[in-house]
Amino acid sequence: MSFETTLSVFELAGVFVFAVSGALAAARKGMDVVGLFALALVTSTGGGALRSVLIGDFPVPFLRTPWPLAFAAVAAVLTQLFSRWLEARMDKPIRFFDAIGLGVFMSTGAMVALQLGQPWWAALFLGCVTAVFGSVLRDLLRQEVPLLFQPAELYATAALIGGVALVAAHVGGLPRTTTMLWGAGVTIAVRLFALYFHWRTKPPVA
Repeated sequence: MSFETTLSVFELAGVFVFAVSGALAAARKGMDVVGLFALALVTSTGGGALRSVLIGDFPVPFLRTPWPLAFAAVAAVLTQLFSRWLEARMDKPIRFFDAIGLGVFMSTGAMVALQLGQPWWAALFLGCVTAVFGSVLRDLLRQEVPLLFQPAELYATAALIGGVALVAAHVGGLPRTTTMLWGAGVTIAVRLFALYFHWRTKPPVA
């Protein structure tokens, strides 16, 4: 499998898990299937769209192929059917899917930027933007403080740590697929460990 194919598969996997995260968030607010679809789509495409706008890469990803729209629709329908089942069997289902999406989108966002000739520091920034912006839109639309701005959450920090790991692997000359998987894995691990062990940051003392 070529790197370009692997990257496309990775991006679609990120779209799906972030779409599920968005749909679950909508379900918790009591929205109908239209609301589930809207939040699924915004969560799964917002970060990639902003990345493309920032570097002039048009059209934005979800307008190049119908798959993101299809995945958002599937996520909305599945969540409508199985949200209670997930809630009953997982302690924090939204945060679990969000952690997976965070790692996948950080990694693909950074790798796309590197493929388009961006320097490592710009790729690091764009990877983090791709990872977090969709969830910011999701939380704003459901009238909650985004995870990005909650001091107790190692959210953007997890993406940043994973991004540094990815850039280090890239600079070190590792194969692109290995680099992408490494960056995603580090991000997901940091985020999940933070949730499990209750690693928290503290706001500044007033």
